[in-house]
Amino acid sequence: AQIVCGDFNSPKGGGNAVYRLLTAPESAGGAGLRDAFREAPVQNMVQSTIHKFQGTEFESVRGDGTVELVQDSDHIESNGERFGDAAHIDWALCRDSDG
Repeated sequence: AQIVCGDFNSPKGGGNAVYRLLTAPESAGGAGLRDAFREAPVQNMVQSTIHKFQGTEFESVRGDGTVELVQDSDHIESNGERFGDAAHIDWALCRDSDG
């Protein structure tokens, strides 16, 4: 298995080209990684993973100007799926091994 985790400092929603490339199928020229967060049965989801070490006290809707947050956190992907994590800048991506 392969796992890519990181603070990308770039929201995954809003047509993010890097996120699209990493999660596009290999047959379409992408890396073929799956978003572990989107595949997990999430009960409660924070709007943004940026918090500037202030935890839940940080106003994620406003941000602090260092990262351009996606305004539509309830983002609809091109395939029609709806996700509430478009403003997440921390990603956990994975794929199974080929062998």
